[in-house]
Amino acid sequence: MSYSTLRELTEAAAEIAVVRVELTENRPYKDVPFTVATVSVLRSLKGSSMPGSTLTVVEMGGVFAGRSKLEPGARGTPVEVGVEGVPVMKAQEEYLLFLGGPTHVGPVLEGARPVLGVFQGKMRIDTAGVLRFPGASESLAGIEFAVPRALIGRPLQAVEAEIRADLRR
Repeated sequence: MSYSTLRELTEAAAEIAVVRVELTENRPYKDVPFTVATVSVLRSLKGSSMPGSTLTVVEMGGVFAGRSKLEPGARGTPVEVGVEGVPVMKAQEEYLLFLGGPTHVGPVLEGARPVLGVFQGKMRIDTAGVLRFPGASESLAGIEFAVPRALIGRPLQAVEAEIRADLRR
């Protein structure tokens, strides 16, 4: 599913949280590269997660070595694969995430949370507290990039206030 506004994304999300990525693991599943991330919740804006709790987030794509993106143990030059060129989350980075509810996603049999809109519900937070798109800015042309385009360069604090206002409606 694709979202064209922050409000649509907010309404659809089971969880909205500011998180820090603790660790990631590349896990191919049925010939599709996936990355499983363990994230610590810093702040929860929607959902049942408490600050300090962890979530398992699964996203398509990842970093693989060797001739094939599906050979995580192979030796060779690392290759990063991401949907629409958007890289997966990296350890120690902080993100604002819009997540679906716990379900079976790819290589995780239960309790995994997918990023809504594949990558639309994932904005990196820089050290100044400003939202950044994790992908290349030149790829922001299509409708599927409407929400990231609207959030890039905005302070996290202002976006959090907008999300809270949408949730009160």
